[in-house]
Amino acid sequence: HSKPNLETPLRLGFNIDDVVRDTSKRISWFYVKDYLTNYGIVPSLNYEDVDLGDLSNSLGFKKESKLPIEDKYDEIVDANEVVDKKTAFEYEKFIQDNYLDIFGNSTEVYKGASTDLNNLFEFLKEENIKPVIIQREGGIIRNATFLFLSDKGISIDQVNFIKNYEDAFDYCDILVTANPNFLKIGSKNNIIKLNTHYNKDIETTYEINKINDMFDLVNKIKK
Repeated sequence: HSKPNLETPLRLGFNIDDVVRDTSKRISWFYVKDYLTNYGIVPSLNYEDVDLGDLSNSLGFKKESKLPIEDKYDEIVDANEVVDKKTAFEYEKFIQDNYLDIFGNSTEVYKGASTDLNNLFEFLKEENIKPVIIQREGGIIRNATFLFLSDKGISIDQVNFIKNYEDAFDYCDILVTANPNFLKIGSKNNIIKLNTHYNKDIETTYEINKINDMFDLVNKIKK
């Protein structure tokens, strides 16, 4: 029998939005569907317009006056964003009407992404690296995330939900994410960027284009 590795494992965090869960495309699809249903016209919104780092503005929910979005509907938008009363109501209704389809019954960023993630998790454990899923989500969105993880068969021992972006590093040493709000607070050595259309201007030391690229990065981040 081989001797167990008693060293404290490196904690590698994963924020699943646009890394495994196809969040931006689901948001754009259901925003267009919702808008068409409510107003009878198709809004000029494409997938490339959605920015998880500034979601409310990219969807047209403009910051105007001091009315906070209720926490139970708050998910990947900044908790400190403020919008006018009418817009806050519209945003909350949009999330309430569509959160299950956007976050729970979501598709993968590509077919087999969840399987690739599970294979990566097993590989990481062999390398004495502890995988952790970290989401900045509140209320009903958390339930939808658990549904997504269960539906896609993603096997993970630890899922942490945080209120502030900087809290992510209380639970991981290095974070894999596409979200600019995480990328901007990370240092060059504790962040791995998954490239998307909305984060291409943010420079990081480590970048990947898909989950499987992590296999080649493991030896670098362990140093």
